[in-house]
Amino acid sequence: MKASDWFFATRGELAALGGDPADPERFRSRWDLAGLVVKAGEHGCSVWTDAGATTLPALTTRPVIDVTGAGDALAGGLLAAWLESGGAPAGLRAALAHGPACASLAISAVGRRGVA
Repeated sequence: MKASDWFFATRGELAALGGDPADPERFRSRWDLAGLVVKAGEHGCSVWTDAGATTLPALTTRPVIDVTGAGDALAGGLLAAWLESGGAPAGLRAALAHGPACASLAISAVGRRGVA
């Protein structure tokens, strides 16, 4: 964990690693993470950074066909957009929109067809 800047987990995964799902900021601070994303499936996700906490809704404009890889698409989309901005705090807002959009595409078809 100490080698990570960002960490993505469900509430259950966070708890399994000794975090309190009711206080994710404490886990983020303990591990000195730049960002912590707690995924909640169809309920979206919540993100904690130095700028504070925000909750992002899941996008519901596409059909849900296969949820395999949704979390990976969320993480990859968010981090790719954030790094594209140079990892600047100003780029975080766009990155937070990009991650759920990628997850929405990923679940709209079986396998990688949603993002291909």
